[in-house]
Amino acid sequence: MNKKIFLLFLIFSPLANAQGDYDNTFALNSHVAEVRKKSHPDIKVTANKPYELSAEVEKVLKLLPDSIKIDFDPYVETFHSDDETQPFSRIVDSNLIIEELSLGYIIKGSKGSENKYLFRQLSHIAPGTDPTDAVNLYQMQQEIDNKLNSRIGKVEEIENHNVRAKRSADNTETSESKTIQHEKTALKAKTNSQEHMTDAKLALTKTEEHRDEAKTAFDAIVKHRNDANQALTETTGHRDNAYDALIKVKGHENTANSIVERLKREASSVEGEVTQDSDGTMHIGEALKGTQIFVSGKQGDRVISGVASGARNSDAVNVSQLNTVRTTANYASQLAQKNSSRINHLEDRLSKTNTKIERGLATSAALTGLFQPYGVGKVNFTASIGGYGASQALAVGTGYRITENAAVKAGVAYSGGNHVMYNASFNFEW
Repeated sequence: MNKKIFLLFLIFSPLANAQGDYDNTFALNSHVAEVRKKSHPDIKVTANKPYELSAEVEKVLKLLPDSIKIDFDPYVETFHSDDETQPFSRIVDSNLIIEELSLGYIIKGSKGSENKYLFRQLSHIAPGTDPTDAVNLYQMQQEIDNKLNSRIGKVEEIENHNVRAKRSADNTETSESKTIQHEKTALKAKTNSQEHMTDAKLALTKTEEHRDEAKTAFDAIVKHRNDANQALTETTGHRDNAYDALIKVKGHENTANSIVERLKREASSVEGEVTQDSDGTMHIGEALKGTQIFVSGKQGDRVISGVASGARNSDAVNVSQLNTVRTTANYASQLAQKNSSRINHLEDRLSKTNTKIERGLATSAALTGLFQPYGVGKVNFTASIGGYGASQALAVGTGYRITENAAVKAGVAYSGGNHVMYNASFNFEW
């Protein structure tokens, strides 16, 4: 209701200011227009300013009633001649053409100082359509209502806009608060991420150190195993050579025995067949065609003594040479057995070392997964598991955040066996 009163005041304030003294009065026309009719060209009415009215104009104004009805019905108009002695009247039909019309004003009162100027009223005016048509009160009221509703709608729209603006401002403040909170959370998460990154780098460094140590140990084990394999190969070669020499010795021994036996059987036939060179080399049965010599008799095999150590491939070997070969073969066999035991021991140690390496890497992975507290003054207990290869490990730890910039933590991990892995760290950041 207050909005409507306010808008009515805005619309009607020019009209209200126009009502008052005559000089400031808002009128339909402040001049009296000429009335020209085809049937009475002798009537002349001139238009003057309000305070300079001619006698003819005052005569016409006195004849006009206070209210004039203009419609399509015929009506009677009364006019006076110039000398005002002979009034006349006629019927004005609806086809009367009035080019210009001014209602003017009438003067009431006997004293000049008390005269009041009243404007005449037009009634039964049809709604105007052309820009130069007169409008009636209903049209004006409709236009006022339309303007008023438009103003009310704009005011309501402005109020709705203000409400939406306030709501948007509240949402903006809420969004700013949430944004600040999110920024704090993001900063805290960034700090935690940096701590985790530092822990991960430390764990990675330790893992690389363990890996390097394990690689060094593994390389040493591989070298020992290669040396053992080479020694075993050499020992096996010596043993095979000893076996081959032994077989050759036995073959030479059998050959010598066969020669002796043949010499015995053919002793009677070989007499005189033994010759000696100037260098002391003896030839037995050089002229004979036989290729084998047997020295065995009826009581068994005979021993040939005084046999020098053979040097050529076709020379006979003596027992001394055979014993040397046997000793070498036995030493080679013992060395092979000893190296086999050492190789088996090295392989067992290598397997255990591999197990320790896998367990160490598993415990390192488990320790890496331990968390540290994020809130100041908070103590946490954390657990983690890790694995590498066929080994698994379990780690437990605790931590305490002293301030936003300092924290401590410690942890221990176990993956089986007789050893455990542990760590303790202090973190300071700015």
